[in-house]
Amino acid sequence: MVAAVAFISLAFVGLHAIDNPGFATGCLAIATMLSSIGAYILAGRVKIERRLSKFGGGWNVFWTTAVCTSIVIIASSLANAGKQAAFQIEPWKIYTYYVIISIGEECYYRLMLCQGIVILLSSRNRVGGWTSAALVTVFAFIAGFQVSTMSRIVFFIVSIAIFTASILIIGQNEGKPSLLASVVGVAISTSTFTLCHWNVYSNFPEMLIALTVGGAAMAIFLLATKNPFVPFFAHFALNLRSLQGIILN
Repeated sequence: MVAAVAFISLAFVGLHAIDNPGFATGCLAIATMLSSIGAYILAGRVKIERRLSKFGGGWNVFWTTAVCTSIVIIASSLANAGKQAAFQIEPWKIYTYYVIISIGEECYYRLMLCQGIVILLSSRNRVGGWTSAALVTVFAFIAGFQVSTMSRIVFFIVSIAIFTASILIIGQNEGKPSLLASVVGVAISTSTFTLCHWNVYSNFPEMLIALTVGGAAMAIFLLATKNPFVPFFAHFALNLRSLQGIILN
């Protein structure tokens, strides 16, 4: 999923950098968020599991994915209850963008700003771990306040660079995650995820609440299952479903 989205987003950047720079910049933001997984690759923390037994078996993967997806979609549906869907005919690339951005956001907000923060806070080098987590969080919050997509990309890059350097320095030197670390990771992931949608839904508080509920659910399920597919699929399914009523500016 990550590789496919990276290819699509970078292809869109190359194809539309001149004729549609705004769209190309949005796709560049997706590619930037995807790059956060590079920190795990460089640190040797990416492992492909060929057996579902690692995650409790096929049934466990199925029901956790189903429950997480249901929570996210129900929260969004309740927020949009009574709202009239706005159908618009747009190029297929626009719709593709709104689907693939879900994977980019999961890499950044869940793998880095949830799981990553938990790793940093669990480091045996407490000063270094907590300092790194604080710096990553600060720049992630600043990114959320940016109106310009290009400015947001800059702060994405800074936060990802700090996280990458921190995870490489810390290495595998962490203990068992504490409840406090998990709570902080979920809180940071959820709040920054909601904030990044503020410019779109500032006049739609119900949707901001739904994003908070959905973001928290995806972060919790990631930490509980240790399976990124669960929140990835939930977010992908939500964005795919939301195309029917999305208003494109």
